Amino acid sequence: MLNIAFGQSKYYVDNLSENVKRGNRQKLRRGEWPNKAPFGYINDSKTKSILIDHKSAPIIQKAFKMFLEEKYSFTNIRNFFTKNHLLTAKDNLIHTDKVKRILCDPFYYGVMKFCGEYYEGKHEPLISKRLFDKVQEIVKIKSRKRKDNLHDYPYRGFIKCGECGCFITAEKRTKYYKRTKRKAEYYYHHCTKKKGACSQGYIRREKLEKQLKVILKKVSLSPFSAKMFRQWAEKDASEEKLKYKDQINNHARQLEETNTKLERLLEAYLDKIITCEEYKNKKNVLVLRKVSLTQELKVLEEKGNNWLEPFNEFVNNALKCGKIVAAKNNCHDLEIMAKTVGSNFFLKDRRLSAGGFSARFNALFEQPVSKSASLPSLPLPLLLGDMDSNHDN
Repeated sequence: MLNIAFGQSKYYVDNLSENVKRGNRQKLRRGEWPNKAPFGYINDSKTKSILIDHKSAPIIQKAFKMFLEEKYSFTNIRNFFTKNHLLTAKDNLIHTDKVKRILCDPFYYGVMKFCGEYYEGKHEPLISKRLFDKVQEIVKIKSRKRKDNLHDYPYRGFIKCGECGCFITAEKRTKYYKRTKRKAEYYYHHCTKKKGACSQGYIRREKLEKQLKVILKKVSLSPFSAKMFRQWAEKDASEEKLKYKDQINNHARQLEETNTKLERLLEAYLDKIITCEEYKNKKNVLVLRKVSLTQELKVLEEKGNNWLEPFNEFVNNALKCGKIVAAKNNCHDLEIMAKTVGSNFFLKDRRLSAGGFSARFNALFEQPVSKSASLPSLPLPLLLGDMDSNHDN
């Protein structure tokens, strides 16, 4: 009798567990989140749906944008949450690991991840997938473990030696002046020489920084120039609103094809043509593609183009670049800006050079400094560079 009772109890528990799982799957397929709403959202007990929390949502949105600037760490974001009274349900401070999970949660751009499977959510996204993807690149960089003996010196790891191709490193030297009883610190940059013998010598940080500012000044814009670029872009955007129908039709066609693939994939799984694991993997790819196309289509329908936002981002970076160059004692900001606008920086014979910029920044770099700092004389299509090619992506 006891064994029968235990068997009935186990059957009841197993059946209850399966019913809960089945209910969760049904909710997810309808685009409903079955658990507690994440930060930035609240659970509506009346409609059983997820709504935006207008108190905490702006804090989450600001955190993504702050992290995108690269100078903010996970700890900085946690402190930002604490300062704005964003706490856990038990009024505890948010842990740094939780900050990372928030920044990596696709829920904020409209996709629900549950047990390794992606579902399209009915809730309103807080950020765009474009912003989310950019943040993931930075998360990946900041998550890399660094050796404990490495000092946080600027200009390390992005400038290469022009002779052997090794990275340029830095070291600090301290000198004590007996007459004035003063201790001074000097920073020198030189090739790591990891590939063997290299004839390149060292360079003082002040001289390296001066050359970097000269390069960045060529890709900067004054406030007046930035205003002119924005005016030209707005005018061009108004004209292009009449020409965007083909783009909308193309996105709509791709969206329809993606929906068809999802239906066929489900049929293949139900007919046992593919395994459950294969179904999940392929479905995840298609769901992410569908959400991306939906958001891009929405942007096209509202604005008539999708190049204006990245173009304004370029103008803002060029304007910010000018301000950073003009400031003093901001070596970390200079390094971040250099990584943003250019690549392939080389140091040879104590002379710094830039091997390449993105198409739009390269257009500024090739102009005389006086023009890029005052009134731009470049045609708008040249500055758009590779932005137009992203229309159909």
